[in-house]
Amino acid sequence: MPTFQQLPHVIAFLLLLARLGDVGSTYLISPQLKLEANPIVRRFRWPFAGLTILLAAIPYYSLPVGIAFLIVSLLVCASNCSRMWFVRTMGESQYYALIIEMARRAPLGLGIIFCLLSPLCMLMIGGVILMFYPDPHRDWAYYFGIGFLVYAFAIGTYGTLAFLRYRRAGIALARLATPP
Repeated sequence: MPTFQQLPHVIAFLLLLARLGDVGSTYLISPQLKLEANPIVRRFRWPFAGLTILLAAIPYYSLPVGIAFLIVSLLVCASNCSRMWFVRTMGESQYYALIIEMARRAPLGLGIIFCLLSPLCMLMIGGVILMFYPDPHRDWAYYFGIGFLVYAFAIGTYGTLAFLRYRRAGIALARLATPP
C-alpha cells in the first residue's frame, strides 16, 4: 500500500497509463479520426491528442483532480477497447460508412435518447458514490464520483454530437446518391 507521499506518483503513473491507453486505443480504432467523438481532438488532430498525455502530471498539482481524470481516462479507454476488435476487423472507413448509414436511418429523437442512456447510467453511478461519500475534504471516493459525473457529461455531450454529425453525413451522402 503506497504512503500518502507516494500517492501522487502512483496516481500520476496510472493516469499516464490510462492516457496512453486512451490515445493508443483511439489510434488503433480511428487513425484518420473519422470516429473520434471529441470535436477538439478532431479539430487539432494527433498533435493535440498526444499532448493530452501530459495530463498525467495533474496529480502533482491536485491529487483529487488527478483521481477524477484517472477515472475518466480509464472509462474512455475501456469504451474504445470494447469495440476495437470490430472496428479493426471491419476497417475505419467501412465502419464509418456503416455508422453514418445507421445514423441516417435512425429516428432523430430516439437516436438522441439512446445516446443519452449510457451517460445516464454513469451519472447514476457517480451520484450514488457522491451520496455515500459527500465530503470532498474527508472522502477520497468523492473524486471517483466526480470522475463518473465528468465522464457522463463527456459521453453524453460528445456522443450525441457525434450521432448528429454522423446523421448529417449520412443524409448528405444519401442526397448525393439519389438522382434528381
